[in-house]
Amino acid sequence: MPTASVIIPTYNGRDYLQDCLASLHKQTRRDFELIIVDNGSTDGTAAAARQAWPDAHVIEAGRNLGYAGGMNLGAARASGEWLVLLNNDTVLEPDWLAQLLAAGQRDPTIGVCSSKVRLLSDRRRLDSFASYLTPCGFLQHRGLLEVDEGQYDGVEDFFSPKGVAFAIRRDLFEAIGGFDPTYFSYFEETDLFWQVWLRGYRIRFAPHALAYHKVGGTAARMSYAFVDYHSFKNRIRTIIKNAGAGTLCWMLPYHLVCCAGLVAIHALRPQRWGNGWAIVKAIGWNLTHLADTWRARSRVQRARRISDRALFRQAMRPIAIRDFARYTWWMVWVREQRRAAIHAGTL
Repeated sequence: MPTASVIIPTYNGRDYLQDCLASLHKQTRRDFELIIVDNGSTDGTAAAARQAWPDAHVIEAGRNLGYAGGMNLGAARASGEWLVLLNNDTVLEPDWLAQLLAAGQRDPTIGVCSSKVRLLSDRRRLDSFASYLTPCGFLQHRGLLEVDEGQYDGVEDFFSPKGVAFAIRRDLFEAIGGFDPTYFSYFEETDLFWQVWLRGYRIRFAPHALAYHKVGGTAARMSYAFVDYHSFKNRIRTIIKNAGAGTLCWMLPYHLVCCAGLVAIHALRPQRWGNGWAIVKAIGWNLTHLADTWRARSRVQRARRISDRALFRQAMRPIAIRDFARYTWWMVWVREQRRAAIHAGTL
């Protein structure tokens, strides 16, 4: 049995995948199997994957299952002790896998190990370091686009790592039930990591497991309204599922008030009406699926091993204007990257 199963979902990502696989070929640690899930690509991704890595398990889903669905399909085929979940638009240092697994194998209470993720376009800068929960249910992203000077290398545990390149124990992933199948994309990893914490496991940062990410690579093909709809839909469901009873009574109303404020702001700008309507539809989806969400909540809460009070001492941070401003700037930067790619004809 391999120590790790590396799972890469991809959708029309042939060019990105080739660079990713080339860096996997250079890994110093070789005790892993490779599983590639092709989410209905039309650009020859599956054939290119088989040619680049003949021993890989290439699963052709036949349709786009999204990140969560693709990962779940790959995980069902996996046999490794660890599932290593990897975006197709990443490039890895040769000792990335060795460093990632070494961090997790030191302590049985570590359920997830996270890579250090830098920008592929500027290898000095972090994509982001990690995310913390805020009282209103949004995430606060730390280290976003900062020059990496080792300022976070001493941090061990945090709430939610970047979901670009991380490892999770397979038995833990299966006990949780994998990614929520109602999440096509966005916030699925945060939902998973929240449940990792609730089950009494920790999430460990591996600062020497270095991956580079093409920000806005695969995601750049998605419209802003699409991103807003899935982000808000999944975030609301995640709060309902994972927050304790007392926390839910104040966090969910706080979050919905913030959503209403954002809808009002978008309504003031005709070119952003689509974004506001996406948030309204996200709330509507949660209303019509509340019974299913509540059943999922019951399953999550029965498995709880830690109180919100204990979790939030590590996982929650107050809303920081600096980090919010940096995130806003990052979103503008990603959108400019998308416009440039469209203009160049690469999307």
